[in-house]
Amino acid sequence: MTPLRKGVAGIVAVGLTVATAALSRVPLSFSADDQGQLRLSWRVEGVTAEACRTLPEEELARLPAHMRNPKACIGVIASYHLQVTVDGATAVQDTIRPPGARGDRPITVLRELPLAPGRHRVSVRFDALLPEGVPAPEGVTSMAWEGAVDVGRGDVVLLTLDDRARNLVRQERPVLP
Repeated sequence: MTPLRKGVAGIVAVGLTVATAALSRVPLSFSADDQGQLRLSWRVEGVTAEACRTLPEEELARLPAHMRNPKACIGVIASYHLQVTVDGATAVQDTIRPPGARGDRPITVLRELPLAPGRHRVSVRFDALLPEGVPAPEGVTSMAWEGAVDVGRGDVVLLTLDDRARNLVRQERPVLP
């Protein structure tokens, strides 16, 4: 490498270092507007909805001996309906299905909704969708939270799951956006 090339390479390296240092001091804003945020974040195992029927003798006789169970049951992890209203208006209305090839994985909810600064009335419902005629299984099939939230510019209000009570709660400690 010639001395001229070494000098140019050194100048370029110093220039890039200075530019990187200057750009690292530029303030960074994660939000283009002056909104707050309602964050919904929880994970549930879901409930298994099981439908069973008693097999008639003729149907049992057609089965191989090792498969002759007088009760035939079909079980599925229930989907959930999520509904969020803010100040009486529907903000989210969605059906959340369990992930996985067989629909047998835990359900994760992570939604972020913008909120204008001020006081808002928020209502969240998370209900299992059970097939018609299937009795309610053991476990929690419905969760809800309702209340007023005060939101400032850049604030995050977090609603999550309280594992002990198996219901939705507002997390009171500060959360970084």
